[in-house]
Amino acid sequence: MDPPKLGDESFETFESEKEKIHSSFLKRAETLEEAFSSLEGVSCNKIEGALYFFPRLHLPSLAIKTAQSEGVSPDVFYTHRLLDATGITVVPGTGFHQASGTIHIRCTILPDDDKIAAMIPRLRAFHESFMNEFRGSEPYMNDLRR
Repeated sequence: MDPPKLGDESFETFESEKEKIHSSFLKRAETLEEAFSSLEGVSCNKIEGALYFFPRLHLPSLAIKTAQSEGVSPDVFYTHRLLDATGITVVPGTGFHQASGTIHIRCTILPDDDKIAAMIPRLRAFHESFMNEFRGSEPYMNDLRR
C-alpha cells in the first residue's frame, strides 16, 4: 500500500501521525540510552535508526565465573536473573553475533513511554543489586578473550 501523496485528502493527517510516531521513538531511544548508560559497568552507543539496541555489559569477574559454573554465558545469566527479579525481558546478545569476548543484551524501544518510565527504576534497582552481589576485589571483565 502506498502512503498518501501531497494533495491527497489524508496527506496532512498521515504526515502528522508519522511525525508523532517518529518523535515518540526518538524520545524513547534517548530515555533508554541515558538510563542504560547511567548504570555501573554498562555502555550504550547512541541509538540510531533501529527499534532495538545492544548495551554492553562490563560485569564483575565473579558474575562471569558464576555464569560459567552454571554452564551458561554471562549474558544469559544476567538476562535470566533480570527476568526472574523484575519481569523485564531482554535478549542475550550472544545470538546476534556480537564481537567475540564481549557481553551484550538486546533491548527494544517499542514499549510505550509509561511502561519505559515504570521499567527504568526496576532495572536500576536490579542492576545495582546484581553488581553489589558479584562485586569483589577483581575488576570488571571487559574482554572475555583474556
